[in-house]
Amino acid sequence: MKSLYVKTLITGILLTACSIVNATLILDAGASSTSQNFSGGNYSAGTEFTLSTGLSIDGLAYIDVGNDGLLENHEVGLWNSNGDLLAQATVNNGSTIFASQSSLGRWYVTQINELFLSAGIYRVAGIVGNEDVQALSGDKVSISGVSLSSGYVRTSFPSGGFNFPGLSFSSQAIRASLTTGAFSNSIDVPTPSILALITLAGFGLFSRRFKK
Repeated sequence: MKSLYVKTLITGILLTACSIVNATLILDAGASSTSQNFSGGNYSAGTEFTLSTGLSIDGLAYIDVGNDGLLENHEVGLWNSNGDLLAQATVNNGSTIFASQSSLGRWYVTQINELFLSAGIYRVAGIVGNEDVQALSGDKVSISGVSLSSGYVRTSFPSGGFNFPGLSFSSQAIRASLTTGAFSNSIDVPTPSILALITLAGFGLFSRRFKK
């Protein structure tokens, strides 16, 4: 009977811990990434990537280094190789939190209207601002069918603003990302209070069963 109690307790704890949604991030900071400091400012920075086949996207994301929340709004955009802005969204502390492969950070993601991207070259970038000038660097990963260009891209420093990030640099920093199927395929996670009730109910059922 004790083993059943333990199993129920462990289940409740694990479910309560699942408060961060697992998203299909098209590009992410890898497990071996490290924190890198930059100078803040009103400029956009991000990553260039290439799609080998068409892909639908449904969210734009900004990295939260240190897992302590975003204190500023970060405008994030997606551009094609011609510099045309295809999608944009404001990411802030109220956006949905998605897990990263790196333990040093997590993603805040704002849902957008689903957009189909044909095979080609794109750039995703977000306004850096001054609340957190750190980025994750050194280990960038992507899903199958997506290749990442070396280095990172940005607008001019310190006041290039929210525009096409046409400048390229050698640092492997990652700041912005995007998702595919993250919202349409997501599963609602019960709140901790509901999970606690489920766990207590489980205890009651097991107790009742063994008293008979």
